[in-house]
Amino acid sequence: EGDGDFVMGQVEMAQDEAFGRQFKVKSVPAFLMFYNGQLVYKGSLGGLRAKALPAHHHRPRTLLVEPCFRAQLQAEKLLKANKFAWDLALTGAAAAAAQA
Repeated sequence: EGDGDFVMGQVEMAQDEAFGRQFKVKSVPAFLMFYNGQLVYKGSLGGLRAKALPAHHHRPRTLLVEPCFRAQLQAEKLLKANKFAWDLALTGAAAAAAQA
């Protein structure tokens, strides 16, 4: 999408692994900027690093915001394997409305 000044796109890394290898994307979400067809910036959109909790600590409840059904199933499988509880929202707006 864009208005002529810039173009914004999204790549589903699970479906296009060659793209990730080509640009050496090590974690997602990632942010890549191109100028005249050349990569000029690569960074992570992630927040703080994950911190390990003591074994006796209860796992936090997770809010999963994922509009892509395939990615949602993968995330839920990972959460279940690690014994997390989660709630699901399809958009950030739906998640915010549920918290209000």
